[in-house]
Amino acid sequence: MIHSLLAYVFKRSLFFYDVVNALGFSILGYFFGTIMIGLRVRSFEDRRLLVIKGQTDALTGLYNRCKLFETLA
Repeated sequence: MIHSLLAYVFKRSLFFYDVVNALGFSILGYFFGTIMIGLRVRSFEDRRLLVIKGQTDALTGLYNRCKLFETLA
């Protein structure tokens, strides 16, 4: 916003290009930012599930021996 305002004040002939450029990069930033946040959340959830899967028995769903020793320590 400030950049566009300064472009309007100091270089009116290029004001339109500056506004389009700023708007385009804002939209691209929002798009890629949303994708990156989604990937990070999914990655966090996958890591959490892997930790749970490594600490529990597949058949009973109870904690395994490693988790028991870790909890006792």
